[in-house]
Amino acid sequence: AEQLRGQLWVTFGGKPAPFAPRLEEVSSQTWNGNSVQKARIWTEPGMEVPALLVRSQTAAPSGKAVLFLDEKDKATLADSAVVTNLLQAGTLVCAVDPRGLGEVHCHDNHLASDAIHLGRPLFAQQLWDVMQTAKRVTKLDGITEVACYGRGAAGLLALFAGALSDDVARVAADGCLASYRYA
Repeated sequence: AEQLRGQLWVTFGGKPAPFAPRLEEVSSQTWNGNSVQKARIWTEPGMEVPALLVRSQTAAPSGKAVLFLDEKDKATLADSAVVTNLLQAGTLVCAVDPRGLGEVHCHDNHLASDAIHLGRPLFAQQLWDVMQTAKRVTKLDGITEVACYGRGAAGLLALFAGALSDDVARVAADGCLASYRYA
């Protein structure tokens, strides 16, 4: 497994330098009986990604957290039956917009420039954001397990995060590619 992980990182331009991810709360509110914490997560020096940490105010905490990834943006969690079920089960949901998606969407030229500068393709940068978010979420009070749920094209991020991160215990991909042959 370590050899395969190493080969994947070579393909992705190399594993970024170790960095302890930080979380900073920006604001909080209540939504449909849930507390919502808007936050920023620093995934590497000078790079922050927006996140929403959503907890049920009525269900007993389960100790589990799920990173919610969507090919559009984190706000799609509001219409997700999966998220509703997770919250009712007492699971913390952390919806995040990796680089290039949602709140941090930018022009393709900017994304290409960053990829050249960092020596890592956009997918590898997004993957690192997801892995670092998982690492930070594992350190939240009461969290004993982190899973990753990816919808649409973000399902690939979830699958690779599960393969490359020791912090991701389980993965679900919904509407993802059935095979790389179709890509």
